[in-house]
Amino acid sequence: VILLSARAGEEAQAAGLDAGADDYLVKPFAARELLVRVRSNLELARIRREAADQLREEARRLALLNSTGAAIAAELDLERLVQIVTDAAVELTGAKFGAFFYNVEDDRGESYMLYTLSGAPREAFASFPMPRNSKVFEPTFRGAGGVRSDDITLDPRYGQSPPHFGQPKGHLPVRCWNGKCRSSF
Repeated sequence: VILLSARAGEEAQAAGLDAGADDYLVKPFAARELLVRVRSNLELARIRREAADQLREEARRLALLNSTGAAIAAELDLERLVQIVTDAAVELTGAKFGAFFYNVEDDRGESYMLYTLSGAPREAFASFPMPRNSKVFEPTFRGAGGVRSDDITLDPRYGQSPPHFGQPKGHLPVRCWNGKCRSSF
């Protein structure tokens, strides 16, 4: 709201702004000044909306972290505890699905077991092999550290290991691995 008034002076302007106007313009005014003020006020309104949206999202995330922390503190069953964390990670990242794999080494030193899954049915993983000791995941299997990638397909080590040279055909669209994901992790 831009208040256009013939009343000039600081007191009149303060009364107009106190009444709820976003801006106060005294007549006579130049059309260019009105356009600049409208544009400026619209931009400020957009910034305020974005800031309010960010605050709401931050409050939602903090509430989720708080409730997840309380659930973790109360949970004694390891599988249920890991499921709670996996569900929270999917919600916090906005991922379509998330999976937690447990490292169970076979005689070749390369086997992961699907432990928890969130956002996708277990059947979606049933016909596909688990992650294995490929070049991209080698640091994880060796115990040297995790792999974080917003788009695993862009990692230079990705797709270099047989037999799939990347994801198996028909596999869920995993692009993000333990990173800031927007589709899956």
